[in-house]
Amino acid sequence: MDPLLIVKNNENHTWKNEDAQSFNSLMIGYQECMPDVDKNFLEQRFYMNTHFLNSDFKNTPKYFIAFDDSTVKENGIVAISALYVFPEYRNSKHGKMLIEQLKHLAQNNIILQVAIHVEKEKDLRSFYKKMGFSTTGVANKPDTLGISYIDYFWKITPIKLSFTKNGTKIEPVLV
Repeated sequence: MDPLLIVKNNENHTWKNEDAQSFNSLMIGYQECMPDVDKNFLEQRFYMNTHFLNSDFKNTPKYFIAFDDSTVKENGIVAISALYVFPEYRNSKHGKMLIEQLKHLAQNNIILQVAIHVEKEKDLRSFYKKMGFSTTGVANKPDTLGISYIDYFWKITPIKLSFTKNGTKIEPVLV
């Protein structure tokens, strides 16, 4: 496995200022992951996320995963904002490797969450299920931008999901 470049959220301002080309490449991936979202919102997401990228991303952008761990203390969830593999590098197990790296960092009490745009969910369903994620399959109400997502969750210990009017309820499965 190639070494990863890790850029923490508190390093994003400096990174963007020093490497506009990489930032622009990231915005391409963010836009693919979150279609119909304006550039200002995507840039806000960029600043709040930590990024794992291929180590030579500046020269050859291949893949990245962006995640927000700011709510871990509050609700135990790390939200995956974007997982993107550039088209010429797809089908090379890069996406799987990025998820595995994030799973490795997740402690027993951490839940990984990814909200998949309803228009992309059919194409991504198989990938996330193979990676051990679970879903109710029910789309959330449209967000403030009018976009609906279907949530997928992963935890190292078994969980039970049920959809409620307030979103997905996550309960531990006692074994």
